[in-house]
Amino acid sequence: MKHQDESFQTLLKMGLESGQIPSILYKYRPLNENTDKIFTESSLWFSSPLDFNDPFDCQHELDTNNTEEEIIEYLKAQDGVPQETIILAAKNMMSDPKRWEELNKDIIQKKINETGILCLSKKNDDILMWSHYSDCHRGIVLGFDLSQDLDFFAPVISIKYEKEYPVYNYLRDKNKFADILIRQKSDHWSYEQEYRVVKMNQTGAVKFKKETLKEVIFGCKCKNEEIERIKKSALSSGFTPIFSIAHKNNKQYKLDVTVIH
Repeated sequence: MKHQDESFQTLLKMGLESGQIPSILYKYRPLNENTDKIFTESSLWFSSPLDFNDPFDCQHELDTNNTEEEIIEYLKAQDGVPQETIILAAKNMMSDPKRWEELNKDIIQKKINETGILCLSKKNDDILMWSHYSDCHRGIVLGFDLSQDLDFFAPVISIKYEKEYPVYNYLRDKNKFADILIRQKSDHWSYEQEYRVVKMNQTGAVKFKKETLKEVIFGCKCKNEEIERIKKSALSSGFTPIFSIAHKNNKQYKLDVTVIH
């Protein structure tokens, strides 16, 4: 596992250096108790896909077209199962495709549910995202420098937007779990330009290094007292970000972001 983590960090570093991965990614947040914990506890929440607002997220077309030999090899990996039991079970699965399909569904769904995901975006000024995820422009957007905490942000994957579900065969695609099931979403969401940080078998709050938080942007409807409260909380917790505020452009349907002091 340690070797794999180091590989993910190396890939992230290479992606940042080549420009394939943006150096700064953004998190849209409303102002509430959980957002306060980002500053007071230096942590971000990794959600299970069960909690996503899109019921189509992590959906897939299941492919259970496996050979008896593939099923035997899979069952051999289960500790303590006698050889004769494995062979008999594989034959039963082949003769009862519905049972094999249900087993696949249960295994994959459990793995999806136990995966922690942090959703970020390469954009900090999207009007729809401010409306949907930052309390109708009353919240904030946080900018994170991925290079300052490779361990926390690796692996990070860019989302692919498609019209059809991805096809997933558990036995053949086990090593492509995140790349196939976590990476793809409906093209209706393409405006988000989303990136995801993935933690296998880990959901909930995960701590990050303070120096990775580079910017706090307040929404165009954020109240002055909330701006001052968040600034005070961030600075007293040891963060040193640039503070900015979004303004409605006078001529176009867009936001302008300017630094404040």
